[in-house]
Amino acid sequence: MAFFLSHWREGVVGALRMGLQQGVACLGCCRAPMALAFVGGTMNLVWMDGAMVLMTIEKPPTFGRYITAPLGAVLQASSAVVAWHAATG
Repeated sequence: MAFFLSHWREGVVGALRMGLQQGVACLGCCRAPMALAFVGGTMNLVWMDGAMVLMTIEKPPTFGRYITAPLGAVLQASSAVVAWHAATG
């Protein structure tokens, strides 16, 4: 909402311009998760379903704030285990 309030343009051309600006901003800030989603989605739809469920659960501000930090810790720990296994063969 903040994007639209600060970058509002009238008309069809303005809407197209806002859409392009929003797309570039999203691609710029979210390129790593988008790449992971593409790879995960093409490799295994079950993993993408799991990621979608986790993202949906953490979005609501009422209880999402209690899930975000523990979920981040679990994901960091699991990535460390994967990196350790890859390094040790």
